Amino acid sequence: YVLSSFTDAPQKRRGTLLVDEAHFNIYGEQEISVLLSRVAARGFGIEFVGNLSSSMSSDAAIREKERQLEDKLRAADSFLVVLPWREVTQRERELVRGFVERGGRLVLVGDPTRRNTINDVAKDFGIIFVDDYLYNVKEHETNYRYIYLRDFVSSEITKGLRSVVFYVSASITPESGGLMFTDTNTFSSTRERTGRFSPVVQAAGGKVVAISDVTFMGAPYNDVADNDRLISNIADFLTISERTFRLSEFPNFFGSQVDVIAGRDEVMPSAQSL
Repeated sequence: YVLSSFTDAPQKRRGTLLVDEAHFNIYGEQEISVLLSRVAARGFGIEFVGNLSSSMSSDAAIREKERQLEDKLRAADSFLVVLPWREVTQRERELVRGFVERGGRLVLVGDPTRRNTINDVAKDFGIIFVDDYLYNVKEHETNYRYIYLRDFVSSEITKGLRSVVFYVSASITPESGGLMFTDTNTFSSTRERTGRFSPVVQAAGGKVVAISDVTFMGAPYNDVADNDRLISNIADFLTISERTFRLSEFPNFFGSQVDVIAGRDEVMPSAQSL
């Protein structure tokens, strides 16, 4: 395989990336460590939501993770969800939709070989991770499931890319939102026909990106072809904030102890309800 010669050149920004750990997410820290280090190099703080006490009852745990997610999304600029295993509740889905509607950026990462509930979130944005895997017996990188991607739609995610290798990937619909496409010699395991499939899709006016492979993000796979450049492009996407904030969210920026002083007492009830 061809190793990458890419060198990251981050631009410093301010903001916070929130990472989901509340759904028994089935990935290892090393698999997203390169991406998180690139996000940190851009000046963003990284916070995690999850790690609930095992002593909680199931109902209490659900309420607590919903409360945590609501609290942490208030101050976040972007949200990363990788391979959730447990169901995402209706309330959590509402919170994520509201976050994106206010300009928050969302990256969803799946893997067809690991049972996951990523579609619980994805479907709210018109995206479906298809239950298949993509393979190419004519041209591949040492294994027929290690597919090349060279057909790109111009976007901030695909900037500067010439060739990317995905290791275990699925097709994502709708293809109208596709950012990267396989060649026409690629098969879908469920459709058993060749086609032009997309394992990377953008939706919600560009604020949501869905990616169906996690392996390419971790060492040594990130060093192959233009995978490193793609990871940096994803880090750029996650660290360009377009968030708008409501009045009720602003105390979160100042810490847990906040004094609110009103010039007119009669406005306090209205302000507290926002």
